[in-house]
Amino acid sequence: MRQIIDLIPQQVFVLSPEGNPIYCNRVMLEYTGMSLEESLSDGISKKLFHPDDAEWVINERGRKIKLGVPFEAEA
Repeated sequence: MRQIIDLIPQQVFVLSPEGNPIYCNRVMLEYTGMSLEESLSDGISKKLFHPDDAEWVINERGRKIKLGVPFEAEA
């Protein structure tokens, strides 16, 4: 599955239900310049999104997870 996700020409960042990063694809790593280890670190959302937007993204993600509906955000 990871090989397929790595071939998707868009950034893919996968979070656990608790909001912890568990995987990101090759395109995401190339775009951000981060290593896989860096991308899976705590507080990564604050690094990926503009400081003015990070708090909203984190809160909205949590709200959508609680509702059981899909969430996506643009960085």
